[in-house]
Amino acid sequence: AAPLVASVGTAEDQTRLLSTRGGALVELGDAAGIDYLADGVAIALDRNMTGSATTALNNLATVVGNMRSTQEALIHVDKGFSLAEERGLLLAANWLTFTRSELLVPLGRWGEALELTERVMQRDAETGGSQAGNGAAGLRAVVLFYSGREHEAIELSTPLLETARQIKDLQVLAPALSFSATLAHDAGNRDRALELADEYERATTDALAFRSFFLADVTAVLAAYGETDWLQRLVANSPPVGALGEVQTARARGHLEMTRGRSLEAAAEFRRAVELGDEYGRVVDSTIAMIECADALLAAGSAGEVADLLEQARGRAVTMNAAKLLARIDALQSDSEAAEA
Repeated sequence: AAPLVASVGTAEDQTRLLSTRGGALVELGDAAGIDYLADGVAIALDRNMTGSATTALNNLATVVGNMRSTQEALIHVDKGFSLAEERGLLLAANWLTFTRSELLVPLGRWGEALELTERVMQRDAETGGSQAGNGAAGLRAVVLFYSGREHEAIELSTPLLETARQIKDLQVLAPALSFSATLAHDAGNRDRALELADEYERATTDALAFRSFFLADVTAVLAAYGETDWLQRLVANSPPVGALGEVQTARARGHLEMTRGRSLEAAAEFRRAVELGDEYGRVVDSTIAMIECADALLAAGSAGEVADLLEQARGRAVTMNAAKLLARIDALQSDSEAAEA
């Protein structure tokens, strides 16, 4: 990144330029953007520009979490939070708290995430509101839903979706649409679920990073309604971006294979999603993929391979207190025992 900033005057300008350039590259699916972001952090820290450094560390953590691993990202966000706390930067600390919760949710550390999101939302309300508060509400809704607290999840997510539509920031809108489609499907509202899936596809047409980051919830909905042609088009036009994109698109390919009646091929894709999710710290994704793999194996008549998968998934779901996942595991366990009887 040195040639890019060589002719830029101040260190503040250099940091801002590197952050903008790095973020733009990542949105285009180019992981080289991480290097630009890291260089911006280094300049800000070297020049003792605390405000710029905390912002740059927050941006770096978000990108690393999506493109590499949640564990690596936590290192950056914790460094930024410590710096913000040390210098009394309350707004920066709140943003970094949100980013930390954003990393803890996919790791399955839901108790911590619920505590942090509540803190962010409270502080955000006191300071007039921001995207940190909106994002925290969205994360909280996801955890509450999978914990079996669907009504609370809907109460949080419904106004959030309208806010996301108004501000038109895909960092908020893409996950809001994807999760809202899941909520509509869970409520048995087919028309609304498909409308939201369509809106998601249209909104992310020119933002493939955001599309791939939240793809699997949408493809799971399409698979549930047997929308094979739509699924095929969406998967074909959703190249994986970064670690999170790889996990999500592997699950999406599994959903497509299930609608094609190719259960063993679907199981292979879900297994791949499990491996990638575990490697990149996407524990929730890999747990759901285990359940989806078990379902595919049962459909293929391979009930004998299901027990170990469900046992692993159950252990994780119990740790997360994921009542929604435990109910799916119980149902599949009953189906597996019936198939073997």
